[in-house]
Amino acid sequence: MGGSEGCESALGRLATSRETPAPETPAAEAEGIVVGTVRTTGRLIGPAGSADVEFVVDTGSTATKIDARLGQRLGLVPIGTDEVELADGTVVTWPVAEARLELPERPGRIVTIQCWITPQNGEALLGIVALEAMLLQVDPVRRRLTPVRGLAL
Repeated sequence: MGGSEGCESALGRLATSRETPAPETPAAEAEGIVVGTVRTTGRLIGPAGSADVEFVVDTGSTATKIDARLGQRLGLVPIGTDEVELADGTVVTWPVAEARLELPERPGRIVTIQCWITPQNGEALLGIVALEAMLLQVDPVRRRLTPVRGLAL
């Protein structure tokens, strides 16, 4: 990509562990499985400050997703753009920026992650790459994040 000036102005234009049970599917209900949403509150840190963010943990999402207002408040500077396929098959292009992340499930550990910056307001999603960087996995029974060992096979 050229310089970051175009990305920065694009970000400016975009800006103008608890559980929440989800509806059960008939198959899940028949098997006695309760499907739920895993949430966690983490701290995102950017050049202009930090913010506590409530994330929906989304193991189907590659990167972490935040809205443009939060990206701008943190002073995040896009380093490029990514094509992203949404759940309905739509392909969109979003700016991507780096931020630092701290989660209560790994106190004191701060990792650098990539965040997609979306134009619409919505829930922040914590993607699988951030979970892997933090050495965390989803415990679907207790609907929370749990630490795991790293692998070097």
